[in-house]
Amino acid sequence: FERPAFKNVIVNGIVLAEDGAKMSKSLKNYTAPDILMEEYGADALRLFLINSGLVRGEELKFSDLGVKDMVRRVLLPWYNSFKFFQTYSQIDGWSPEKDFKLGDNILDQWIISKMQTLIATVEEEMQGYRLYNVVPPLFAFIDDLTNWYIRLNRRRFWGEGLESDKCAAYSTLYQILLNLSELMAPFAPFLSEHIYQNLKNFDATLDESVHLRSFPVSNVKLSNPTLEDAVERMQQIILLGRGQRNKLQIKVKTPMAGMTIIHAESSVLTELSKLETYVQNELNIKKIHYSQDEDSFI
Repeated sequence: FERPAFKNVIVNGIVLAEDGAKMSKSLKNYTAPDILMEEYGADALRLFLINSGLVRGEELKFSDLGVKDMVRRVLLPWYNSFKFFQTYSQIDGWSPEKDFKLGDNILDQWIISKMQTLIATVEEEMQGYRLYNVVPPLFAFIDDLTNWYIRLNRRRFWGEGLESDKCAAYSTLYQILLNLSELMAPFAPFLSEHIYQNLKNFDATLDESVHLRSFPVSNVKLSNPTLEDAVERMQQIILLGRGQRNKLQIKVKTPMAGMTIIHAESSVLTELSKLETYVQNELNIKKIHYSQDEDSFI
């Protein structure tokens, strides 16, 4: 009819045994899928395949360890972040109906902004049929959630009572976990549904299933690229600081008098100064100095 018969072609690669040979029932050179799913779960298998070269049309030498790694790297950290929220919010009796409140904590604003960026990224890559670009940002976000946001904010959840800042912390984490279950539903449908059903215990007005909800839409008003950049630099500084301590064999429990953060642009240093409390706590530094004079150090 003088027009293309289709707009997109999806070609998957071929799954081979771990040694590169063709999978064969007679040779038994692979683990049966039902055994794999029984041991590691269907979500882990899905994530492993989606994150492999198969979705680029490449061959894959299938390894059980790759599926196991998805559990370790993604599913367990994600589930543990939910259990952290569930445990403490139930102890405090927090509920979104009466206690939901978003405050002005800088890391709350950061993780909410990161979620908006993630939603926009996943939407764009899915529209372009680039599955291989979808899963890595999801992995990175889960790492940010567990190893940075929750770890740096633990003390906020441990305080007595339900004061304003604690409610803001619960509200932020609840919203992020809800959005993450919606976002991960196409890729890890079972754990997404399990976490969502448990979140329903906090809010009975939620839909019957995460798979009946609309895919999340990025809210530009909640996005703050400048803050995201500043926190990424803060993370780098903390990692560099830890590396320097290891190099000098000085443990973190030993306080240091000070450290200097160097950057040519004053605007970058200004944004980092808003996060210096976290750097001080993570590296056990008494005083942080800022300098634009790179020539004196480099």
